[in-house]
Amino acid sequence: MTTTEPAGVAEILAVLGHGDDGPVTRTAEVIARLAGGQVRPLRLAADLSPRRAARQVIQVLHQPGTVTGVLSGDELSRPVWQPVAQQSAKPVVLVPAGARLPRRIRRVLLPLDGTARSAAAVAGTAERFARGGVELVVLHVFDAATVPKFWDQHAHAGQAWEQEFLARYCALPGARLELRSGAAAEHVAKVAGTEQADMIALAWSQRLDPGRAAAVRQTVLDAEVPVMLIPMPADLPTFGPATPRDALMGSSHDHICRSRRDPGGHRQPRARPDRARPRRPAVHRRRVHLPRRRS
Repeated sequence: MTTTEPAGVAEILAVLGHGDDGPVTRTAEVIARLAGGQVRPLRLAADLSPRRAARQVIQVLHQPGTVTGVLSGDELSRPVWQPVAQQSAKPVVLVPAGARLPRRIRRVLLPLDGTARSAAAVAGTAERFARGGVELVVLHVFDAATVPKFWDQHAHAGQAWEQEFLARYCALPGARLELRSGAAAEHVAKVAGTEQADMIALAWSQRLDPGRAAAVRQTVLDAEVPVMLIPMPADLPTFGPATPRDALMGSSHDHICRSRRDPGGHRQPRARPDRARPRRPAVHRRRVHLPRRRS
């Protein structure tokens, strides 16, 4: 399945309210330059209720030429941006109050939870960033349940695991992996600051039920750079070629989360151990302190 490119010039929707709209406009301009598109400002009327304002934004955002929307992500704007982010089928960029705004996007932090669904959701966006010369820093956070059994045994085994992670979930030139341990919500904004990322791109389920989207909630609160929320539709495949919907600049990506079945539905044979393996992407190594397994 492929995603159809929108007709005409890609439009970046800049949603303007009643406060300081400069950060929203500048962020939209930076994304538009990367996308080769143009900014489409949308000024919300002063007498609109948050519900009607969100409905208006979603209506414009879902027009064929619009590829993403940029909104103020401060607490005063939450009644508007939250329903927009939850209902939009396209990426939504939230600009925190006092955000650091570069002239162009050079580095993006891409948190991945190690599932095919999240990798498929961000695949098109990640590919377009990479094609635009943006460095991708992939962040994966272990917890006590997901730490690999071999981690304290052989350094070579750990390196092989990291290479396989990138090959499976973000097989793009120049992507590198950063690992942390603990809760993802505690690390995303911190790592973005340490890595001097210009943007954070997060896949999410668009659900804010209690106990869900903790990383999204905390990242939006703590981030000092714009945060792109990429919807993760329920019907994305768990395995097989990635089929991102309405990703940034409307691209599809077909080599992340590879399937072991050919287009005819037949299972492909496993590679023999003695066959030559392709080179894996380079991995940025960093010592990570992980929780010890209980005996």
